[in-house]
Amino acid sequence: MEDQGNYFVYIQIHPELFEKRSVRIGATDGIRTEIVSGAAITDRIITQGAILVKLAQATGTLDAHSGHNH
Repeated sequence: MEDQGNYFVYIQIHPELFEKRSVRIGATDGIRTEIVSGAAITDRIITQGAILVKLAQATGTLDAHSGHNH
C-alpha cells in the first residue's frame, strides 16, 4: 500500500489482528513488488483485501478487542 509517498504492508498477527508496518520497496512489475526492508520472510503479509483493512482502520470499525483471547 502507498500513502503519501510512503509504503507499508499489513502483517496478520492473529486472524483479526493486523499490524501496519512501514516498508522499503525495490523492483516491481506492476503486479508483484519486492520488499527490501521492513518485513521478514516469515511474516504473513496481507496481499488481498488490504484496502478493506485500511478503510476499517480509518473509520474505527475494527473492534479494539479483536484477536484478544481470555
